[in-house]
Amino acid sequence: MRGSPGKPSDVENEVRAPSLSPKVVAKKAPQQSANPLWRLFAGRSLSWAHAALVRFSSLTASFEISREQFESVFELGSGASADATLQSAFVRLDTQRKGYADAFECFVCVCLFACSEPDYRLRFLYGLFDLHGTNWLTAKELQMAVKCCYVCLAKMGAVLPARAFEDGVHRKIVRNGIRVLRGSAGHSHAPASEDKVNGMTSDEFVSWVLGKLHGRTVSFWKGVQNLQLRMLGAQ
Repeated sequence: MRGSPGKPSDVENEVRAPSLSPKVVAKKAPQQSANPLWRLFAGRSLSWAHAALVRFSSLTASFEISREQFESVFELGSGASADATLQSAFVRLDTQRKGYADAFECFVCVCLFACSEPDYRLRFLYGLFDLHGTNWLTAKELQMAVKCCYVCLAKMGAVLPARAFEDGVHRKIVRNGIRVLRGSAGHSHAPASEDKVNGMTSDEFVSWVLGKLHGRTVSFWKGVQNLQLRMLGAQ
């Protein structure tokens, strides 16, 4: 896994206590943090996530992470409590009980709920899938990223509609986003065919997800916000 998210300029610009940061969630609502993935990943800094990614990349070029690697990469210190959290978190990720988890899911869980501004979290997320460092994700790569976000939300404890996992839904979400970015929303039956337009840069991705261009936040980011609010005990 050789992507390069969380460049220094992104990692250093972290928020210490925004109103909806996962760090605040962890402090205010520990009784609602039974999910081991939430306890392990929510409210971490992007610096912590970047250091974990560097450790993982030094161990393997695979997209899978073993239990032993998981416990080594995501350091929690020593003690029975830390060991139990790591073991429970890994079990929740290893849904097929193969002894391996999807490494993308681990780091997506961290960056979605990191203690940082949304822009920086999303740039880190983008970098995870920009494996060649080209600042360009194709439609297929964007679909993988969006699908992974939904899977991670579910594993972190979000309540999602069944349609979030229906066949073709992630392709439709990305296709509509590209059309909006390219100013071709009115031509819904003429999908882009050229690689140079059928994708997004990191700036475009952030603008699209946060609704900066069209005023509508992408659904998976609404899921992030809703889960944060729920963990805060908001109505």
